[in-house]
Amino acid sequence: MKPREIYQRLMDVGFYSEERPFISYALNEIDKALTKGQAVVVVAPPGIGKTAIPFTLSLSILLGYRIAYHVIHAIPLRSIIDHIHKSLNKKLQEYGYDEEFIVKQYSLVHETPFLQAPYILTTIDTYTLMLAKIPIGEKGVGAKTEYNFHGHYELPRSSIYSAINVFDEIHLALENTDPRS
Repeated sequence: MKPREIYQRLMDVGFYSEERPFISYALNEIDKALTKGQAVVVVAPPGIGKTAIPFTLSLSILLGYRIAYHVIHAIPLRSIIDHIHKSLNKKLQEYGYDEEFIVKQYSLVHETPFLQAPYILTTIDTYTLMLAKIPIGEKGVGAKTEYNFHGHYELPRSSIYSAINVFDEIHLALENTDPRS
């Protein structure tokens, strides 16, 4: 099922309180781009409901959308991750889904140490470390041990390469780029 159709079904059952035309448009454009193997940049103001995009994409993948294996949602702040994780899992439980399909991976929270889940919320620094072959969920992180550098580091990297990677609130991770300062 295409992401736009999943979003419509979520609207039909009341999962989202109101339809956001921007989200429908973005999901349609993302679908077109992904089928062509292209990257997509979505620029939108805070509060418009951008989180619905990666969540809907992950549901689409679970329901047969074979464009990737899962979704990795990288966000700069753990507080945002915790909020998204709590609110979406609570909403899913209201609809009778008890398993945690949305998982967190950052610093000392290791719900998926190798980024192996349908919808992964992670910090940008954790994402970068995993990409650089430093799995933070393993013993001896940061030390050049056989366990870290000859073991499981390819698992999270392969997960990153086979996922739809979403970078959200990226402006929070950037330094001030104002030339006057």
